[in-house]
Amino acid sequence: APFAPLVMIRQGISPEETYALADNRAAVVEQLTPDTAEYFYYKGLHLLQTQDPDAPDIRALLTAFEAKCGTIHRLECLQARRELLAHSTREDSKRSDTMSFLKNKLSLQFDHRKETTRTSSKPTHPT
Repeated sequence: APFAPLVMIRQGISPEETYALADNRAAVVEQLTPDTAEYFYYKGLHLLQTQDPDAPDIRALLTAFEAKCGTIHRLECLQARRELLAHSTREDSKRSDTMSFLKNKLSLQFDHRKETTRTSSKPTHPT
């Protein structure tokens, strides 16, 4: 194969490059040590690229990732990617799930109020 994953990893090419250049990304994932953050991350990327984002396999992988590694940046990246990908395929009634996820993750608040103008006709500044 033009991009044999194990050979590339042994030659010092980063896992990111190995995954990106591989003809068979599933083979790259299988070369990684199971139950590690790196394995879960690349397995999740592969599943998100090949399956529906709401597929049970993806949900199970994210649950296992969190159980084994805790809430780390790569897990959060996969969760955000899944939500964004799923948003376009979800029915309108389920799209609010994505918006809720983003509001919580980004700490967005939409509780601002409209500024009101003074009702007094007298200017408050010197004339």
